[in-house]
Amino acid sequence: MKGEPLEKAAPAKMNKQFARRLDRLERRLTPKASYELVWVTGSVDEHRRRALAPGERIVLDEYGKCGPTVLARERITTDPLDHGQQSPRGGEVEDILPGGA
Repeated sequence: MKGEPLEKAAPAKMNKQFARRLDRLERRLTPKASYELVWVTGSVDEHRRRALAPGERIVLDEYGKCGPTVLARERITTDPLDHGQQSPRGGEVEDILPGGA
């Protein structure tokens, strides 16, 4: 029965009720997927990409967003904690990249 405490339900009913309640709770707590398209407007050239030094890697710096589309530019970094940057709201790529765009 709906709303009936689990401890008062018969064991078979209790299992079904528990499963339903757990399912509802998991659906409520599971984050919704956020689908975004990333448009890379500035990329590292292929020659430089193939010649990355040990410890260098490419990250994406986001500098704009329009609906589900994110505008980003590639950048080479050696910082293992650098996962790319996001410009402040309304900012431009020059705000986050040394040397400008």
